[in-house]
Amino acid sequence: MHSASAAFSPASRSGAFLTFALLAVLATSLTSGFLMDDWFHLERAGRPLTSGALDFTLSTREQGIRLWVHPAPVQVRFFRPVTSLSFWLDRRLWGERAWGFHLTNIAVHLLAVWALAALARAVGLSRPIACFVAVAWGLSAASVPAVQWISGRTEILCGAASLGATIAFLRWDRTRRWPDLAVSVLLAAAAAMSKETGVAVAPFAWCLAQVRRVNDPRAARRPLIGGLAALAVPAAAAIMVRVLLLHLRAPEAPYSEPVRSVGDAAWLALEPAWALLATLASLPVSHLGPFAFLRTHPALAASVLVMGAPFVVALFRSAGAGASVPLLAAFVVALAPSLPVVMTTLYFYLPATALVIWIGIASEKRARQRAWLVLWLAVGTLAHVSIAALTTLASRQELEHLEHLEGLIARRHYARLIVIDAPFWTYGMPAAMRARGHGAFEETRFVNFQPSAWPRSPSSLDWSGARSLRVRLRTREGLLDSPIERFLAFGGTAQGAQGGTADDPVSVEAEAPGIHPHELIVRFRDDEALRRSCIVRFIGSGLDSVPPPGGQNRPQGPVP
Repeated sequence: MHSASAAFSPASRSGAFLTFALLAVLATSLTSGFLMDDWFHLERAGRPLTSGALDFTLSTREQGIRLWVHPAPVQVRFFRPVTSLSFWLDRRLWGERAWGFHLTNIAVHLLAVWALAALARAVGLSRPIACFVAVAWGLSAASVPAVQWISGRTEILCGAASLGATIAFLRWDRTRRWPDLAVSVLLAAAAAMSKETGVAVAPFAWCLAQVRRVNDPRAARRPLIGGLAALAVPAAAAIMVRVLLLHLRAPEAPYSEPVRSVGDAAWLALEPAWALLATLASLPVSHLGPFAFLRTHPALAASVLVMGAPFVVALFRSAGAGASVPLLAAFVVALAPSLPVVMTTLYFYLPATALVIWIGIASEKRARQRAWLVLWLAVGTLAHVSIAALTTLASRQELEHLEHLEGLIARRHYARLIVIDAPFWTYGMPAAMRARGHGAFEETRFVNFQPSAWPRSPSSLDWSGARSLRVRLRTREGLLDSPIERFLAFGGTAQGAQGGTADDPVSVEAEAPGIHPHELIVRFRDDEALRRSCIVRFIGSGLDSVPPPGGQNRPQGPVP
């Protein structure tokens, strides 16, 4: 009778409800398809292991992409063999079914949620609060980009492995058995080979060990130096492989934020504080804002820090200095490897685990602090559902566009694609056509990007002469005037762009070169180059074929 009543206790019913809610909300991502970087990974995962399937690379040369602002080929390469292997296995298991890739993301994320619950228990939280903490993080806004975006698996794998390594390390700290330390080292290696941020496992685990020692003073007499040294070996090995063997350089602009002045250094030093406030408040951070805006408005940035400080102080007092200091340090340590990169919510995945444990400790001492967990649940649930709906719509529209373009290749044998006013989520289309194997263009040129998901103010187009297409923006902002455009330009500038050489069938150049031009000219070398070029532009959610002068030899009208 006692066991039966315990099974239906309020705590058990609450745990079951939270678990059901977690699964139901995460399942919304199953309807989404492939978007953006996903197509690059899908295409590479279709190769044999011996032909570069494990090489985590995004290359414009491989996909035939030509950027008018960046004449030289662009290649972004990382050392992430565990993530690449997971994509390779998914491709063989699910084929081109995106829901299978999303299912893998959900499964690994659930492992991370379970690991966080175990970690919360290991540092002293009660079972109900540990469960509440884990589900609040699992549904939080910090988990949305990692879970909803297939390419976000880098964060999920790295985060799950980092949490698992920390749990095993705390177990070793209690038992001093070498198998526990061996498991911790193996998981730390998996984290470091899933994403570069995995190099922070050792200091992250040390911070959590200090939190546990607040509740277990006897553990303070046990030295950690040997275990920490072993735990740091995988990170050191990954860095050596990256630098000495693969000769990989640190990310460049637009991924990184170079430090060229005292102001840049001050911003970098304060960025963890803004990231802390954004994570606590469940505020989304992306290339569109708000960090980019705060950086150019220092008075407003200072005001945000002043307004957020009382909330941080209240949590600090509720949790106590003994737990607050190492947990805030764990947040900074987990965030630090991402600081040189333009900050987005994607990088808050693992750092947020330290904050949610901090909130859990504070809420056990002062129940009113549980409002933070409720906020995380409410905002995160809304974000998961809405982002799933938007990405489902975008991915379905992209599939329609791909089918239309593949049909044009089959019927008219176009050699190149010229895309005007492309939404930011479409830059993976060249890789998508290669991944699908239904026909691909030899070359794709993105003439310009609009900063929105569905451009509502398409550029005006007119032919000046027989082989020159003039593209004029109808917005007050010029090209490369938004953060997302600059990001997709891979550091290229309008002033540094070249129209092309005499051998290029197509060239693109600014009519009046400047920092943010409003007009571009697409020139075709001869009639053959024009005939073999498929010119399209996005208008809202539709794809419109652009006819050549006279409108011959080209289908017209929008594609839904």
